[in-house]
Amino acid sequence: MTNKAVQFSLTSKGKQSVLHKQYEFVKHREYANGTIQWRCKLYQKSRCQVRITTEGDQIITDADAEHNHGGNKESALARQAISQMKVNMGELSASTSNVIGSVSRDLEPGVLMALPKKQSLKRTLQRKRRQLQTAHCTATLQCSKAVQGTETARAKHS
Repeated sequence: MTNKAVQFSLTSKGKQSVLHKQYEFVKHREYANGTIQWRCKLYQKSRCQVRITTEGDQIITDADAEHNHGGNKESALARQAISQMKVNMGELSASTSNVIGSVSRDLEPGVLMALPKKQSLKRTLQRKRRQLQTAHCTATLQCSKAVQGTETARAKHS
């Protein structure tokens, strides 16, 4: 029994993940007793069999099995930063550059290097903002003309 604190984050698709020993784990199953089993994020791609089990925010089992691939904490932290930027796009009415700057100012240089190019990141965040606006419009039925115009223009190009 290891009882180490867990560092939770989000995957690029918004699912919960755990960062542990330079590797990222995704939720595999949740048991009735409250424990959660996590498996290596590269389970399918690399057939990595390493798993950990948590209870609350503590790791209760950590089979020190060997991963069959290299770990990269920086890229996992970069994914976490991108998901935080996506959350901020929904909460803030700031520009994409401001959201990128507010999250990236606290990142280490290695994590900054693992982020995608700025233009690609801006495009991703703008897409997320459009998704959030469309979801909000659908929920409230009060779309602004700008959002409706964007959707109409996109439909014409499809």
